[in-house]
Amino acid sequence: MSKEKPYCNSLTKYSRFKTREVMVGKIGVGGDNPIRVQSMTTADTMDTKKSVEETISLAKAGCEIVRLTAPSKKDAQNLQVIKDEIIKQGYDIPLVADIHFTPEGDKFITLGNNGMMDVYTTRNKFVIKPI
Repeated sequence: MSKEKPYCNSLTKYSRFKTREVMVGKIGVGGDNPIRVQSMTTADTMDTKKSVEETISLAKAGCEIVRLTAPSKKDAQNLQVIKDEIIKQGYDIPLVADIHFTPEGDKFITLGNNGMMDVYTTRNKFVIKPI
């Protein structure tokens, strides 16, 4: 018999595996926190107005964390503009960059709630360092 952990504790009873808590901005994920509602925008990240509208729409619908795609350094840099506009309109929701690997290992900036992190791509591994 294998000693691997089972995929689930029970097929008939609700239970969760104990995990450690990770903060996404001010939102706790894992640990004893409830399951969080998150979604992703479909707008081009360079379309600031549409990205802001979609993010606010998701927040109004109950979304707690919003992901935006950042396929390039330019897209990643525009996240600050999007975050600033969302805060200006009175919303305080964490944004998570869906970062795509670039062979050049460009440095990206991702935004959490009231915080920023440097995220570097290094030979297919991400190194995250709070600022």
